[in-house]
Amino acid sequence: MKASSAVLALLFLTSLKGNDALDKARELEKSGDVSGARAALAATAQHSPGDVDALLDYAQFLVRYGDPDSRAAYARTFEAIEKSGDRARLATVAR
Repeated sequence: MKASSAVLALLFLTSLKGNDALDKARELEKSGDVSGARAALAATAQHSPGDVDALLDYAQFLVRYGDPDSRAAYARTFEAIEKSGDRARLATVAR
């Protein structure tokens, strides 16, 4: 994907809300646009730092592609879940 296309996709995705943006990022990944999906997931996670689903999707994506930033992404996810008080989900992510 050309840089300008990635920028346009990113602008579009940041205008979407929560699950819509995550769904679109998944579609980008399935279509083979890994860099576009990564950018979209990163933007969604950054734009919604308390959205556990967005943070978790981003962390899982990074793990799938062997990205060293996955550890930091999981740490942010863990912190967000801890703040939410969801102990069951916290135990799952801690593994």
